[in-house]
Amino acid sequence: MNIMYRISPECYCKLFELLLEEFDRKEYYSGSFEFDFKGVRFRMVLSAFIYRRLEKRPEGEFSRVCDVVPVWWELHTEYEGEELLNDFSFNELRAYIREQ
Repeated sequence: MNIMYRISPECYCKLFELLLEEFDRKEYYSGSFEFDFKGVRFRMVLSAFIYRRLEKRPEGEFSRVCDVVPVWWELHTEYEGEELLNDFSFNELRAYIREQ
């Protein structure tokens, strides 16, 4: 029996934070990374264009990720050694990126 793992808003936030670390100052990202969240192992495989916006603040200018357009992505979820289907949506993740 295949169990569907629901990606929670907290999990999307965690994934978003990790992606920002992975992106660093790149304009194109191609790679993968793994992380654990509430006992579930995740593996993100992603190739994507990264769009940034220049923001001016009193302390100076900085570049902020404002959108990510995937070329290819996979999000694998595993619990106790068994891969689970999940309801991940890259469009949902993009909403988190745009709202920051």
